[in-house]
Amino acid sequence: MVAAVVNFGFLVLLVEAIRMKPELAAVVSYLVGGAVHYLLFSKWVFPTAANNAAVGFTFFTLLSLVGLGITWACMLLLHGYWGLHYALAKCVALGLAFCWNFISRKVLLFRE
Repeated sequence: MVAAVVNFGFLVLLVEAIRMKPELAAVVSYLVGGAVHYLLFSKWVFPTAANNAAVGFTFFTLLSLVGLGITWACMLLLHGYWGLHYALAKCVALGLAFCWNFISRKVLLFRE
């Protein structure tokens, strides 16, 4: 939840204050939220996982690339082509990427 708030907050900041295109802002904000997400997951959600931070972060990042693709595709389709407000498009993207990220990490990365 914290990572999602950071992710969404950066999106709004980048679009409203800096006037970045929403599709690009969604990618940047996803990356910022992803860093927060990693810290929270490794400390509190799956603390029993292996303690090799470099390897864990590398695999976490690789799995995140799919979530990044989901985010970009949702923003491109929902906002760019269909004209849905960028904030609503981002909410859909957050939900879909969250499902992918949680399941992939639980199954592939943070197992005992």
